[in-house]
Order: sequence, then C-alpha cells, then structure tokens
Amino acid sequence: MAMLPSAKPSPRSPLRFLGLFILVVFVSCTSLLVLWTFGPQSRRVGWGPLSPTTTILALSSSQALAIDQRKTTIFKSHPEFENLSYEFDHFWDETLPPNLGFLRLFDHAENRDAWVGVSMFHQLHCLGMIRTALQSVVEEVEDLRAAVGGIQKGNLKRENDHQDHHSRIHFLHCFDYLRQSLTCLADDTIEMPVAGLGGRFAIDGSGPRQCRSASKLWELALESGLRE
Repeated sequence: MAMLPSAKPSPRSPLRFLGLFILVVFVSCTSLLVLWTFGPQSRRVGWGPLSPTTTILALSSSQALAIDQRKTTIFKSHPEFENLSYEFDHFWDETLPPNLGFLRLFDHAENRDAWVGVSMFHQLHCLGMIRTALQSVVEEVEDLRAAVGGIQKGNLKRENDHQDHHSRIHFLHCFDYLRQSLTCLADDTIEMPVAGLGGRFAIDGSGPRQCRSASKLWELALESGLRE
C-alpha cells in the first residue's frame, strides 16, 4: 500500500472520494444497462444465425445448439448479491461457468475451431469487476480511518429498505438489479477476439450490433413530465 501523505487529510475527504466513485460506478452501470436492455442481436457473418429468443451452448463436437429458454422470472432482492463482504465473493464467481463463458465454435471461413465470447458472460464479468474495484476503494477509506457511517470493515451490506435512494449504500441494490437484468436478457451476441498490444488476442466486445432504439422510451418519459 502506498505511504500516506504527511499532511493530515480532511476527515471528509475519503468520504467525498468514495461518494464520487460510487456515483461514477452507478452512472456507468446505468448507461450500460440502457444499452443492454434494448437487446443487441448482432451476428457475425459465417457464424450461423441465432434466434433473438435463444441462447447458444458449446458442444464437444464444436457445433452450436440453439435452445429456446424464454421463461417468466420474478425479480427480487438477494442479500448475498447486495454485499461487498469478501465472504460473498463466491456467489459472484458462480455467476460465470468454470471456463468464464467462452464458447468453442467452428469457424467456417477459417475451417477450424475458435474460442469466442458471449455478451451475457462478458457483461456479468464486468459487473463483478466493478464490485471488486469498489471493495478496494472501501478498504482504502477504512485504512485512512474515515468515518463511513458505522460500516464495519469487510461487512459493507445493505440493511435499509432499497427504496431509500438517499442511503450511501443504496447502490448495493443496483448490483443485484443489474445482475438479474443481464441474466434475464441473456444477450447471446458472439464477441470475436481482436488483436491487442503485443499481438495478443482479447475479447473487448467491440464491433457492430443491431440494437433496439431507446428514443421512444425517452419520448414517453419526457411526455410524462416530472414527478411531484
């Protein structure tokens, strides 16, 4: 850990930093959810079409199988996903399969097997990474002995009603909500690897997608005016 500055920091500085970080995370997650909610359905040429209502499974024969999995799911609160404590990390680890959600498919253009990514697993991975980053920030704040509203080290969890939007830890509800939303959407877009630094290939989710337009929802919201 880096050495602390010699000047005594303001008691509120760590809190302001934590608040700013939480705001950035929340805005980022909200923006991503808006994009993902409107169902990207892009497909790469040469990778076999998939229905918007299906997800793909990797087979040992290196083929892809489409199975209709649409079903009614009840969203609800899951305390184990509304918690930054390390003892709950395994729940987030289990949102991804052992191979982290990569698929082995046959590339007809190259006449060989290739590993590709799937958007849903990529999105869940990113949400988990944001949570991990926030864990580190909270620890930094605690190490600076900042006043964090009685939150004990390693036990940052939501104990108030999620409708209290002014609570400093309301954002923990957002983690669970986004997790359920991403799983519900089950975006099966195939993400191709791209060359990165040093010639290594990585999957960053870039590329064209066919998305639903959010403009109508914006129009309806603006027409509805402000809440009293």
